[in-house]
Amino acid sequence: MSFKKYIILIAIGTLAAFSGFLFTINKVDPTQATVFGFIAFYFSLFFTFTGVLSLLMIGIRWIFVKNLAMFANITRSFRQAILFSIVIVSFLLLKSVDLLKWWNAILIIGVIIGIELFASSRKIK
Repeated sequence: MSFKKYIILIAIGTLAAFSGFLFTINKVDPTQATVFGFIAFYFSLFFTFTGVLSLLMIGIRWIFVKNLAMFANITRSFRQAILFSIVIVSFLLLKSVDLLKWWNAILIIGVIIGIELFASSRKIK
């Protein structure tokens, strides 16, 4: 798959996730929502953040890091976008049930940093 096709597919997926997020916001009443409504909200928010952050990180790396292979750029950007989206959505989820405390935040960030350090230190054959 070419770089241009990959970017177009991510953009289309991001737009689909964003439209799902807007649909969820407009049609789901938080006071009367079932578990499905909250799952739809957080999943659509996660996929929207992942797509937007992935495109943003690919663009930043494409502009500022010229010596990096494009598919290495895509892989790293997508992985970091997923991890950062996990942090954002988990913070929002914990805050919605009033469980977000500073030690939870440090634990989540520490686990995500550990995963990123492990993934970036691996040698791919």
